[in-house]
Amino acid sequence: MIKQEELEKIQDKYKNLENELNQTVNDKDKYVSLSKEYADLKPLYDQVNLYLANKSELEELNSVINGNDADLIEIAKSEINNVKEKLLAAENVLKELMIPKDPLDKKNVILEVRAGTGGDEAALFANDLLRMYQRYAENQGWKIEYISISDSEKRRH
Repeated sequence: MIKQEELEKIQDKYKNLENELNQTVNDKDKYVSLSKEYADLKPLYDQVNLYLANKSELEELNSVINGNDADLIEIAKSEINNVKEKLLAAENVLKELMIPKDPLDKKNVILEVRAGTGGDEAALFANDLLRMYQRYAENQGWKIEYISISDSEKRRH
């Protein structure tokens, strides 16, 4: 379970950044820095709000179930599992977003794919592996730059 204080800190930080952005229009460097921080925090802030909304809805349904109106209790019981699933999904996404960013995430990577021993089959496998990494990088929107390529005579087309 996520602590309420942590969620409130995230919301407060987001609102403070929003206020600072509105006040620091004249200082361009500070504005750019705050804008980046604000943009990085926005998905987390939105997820916190979604999580809290689902949590509040679950609490309301539980209070209805503990009430006296039989029709409302039946409706609340039918909806409670759906809300629990949404709350759990929101909590899982929130936990993932709360993991601190690695400063090396924005760094470049050098990847070397070699055929190794195994003759033609190893070369074919290395070629397939290279194409797999190329597609993955393209899907992620990453730029690919080749330093050196040594083609083999055996290639799958």
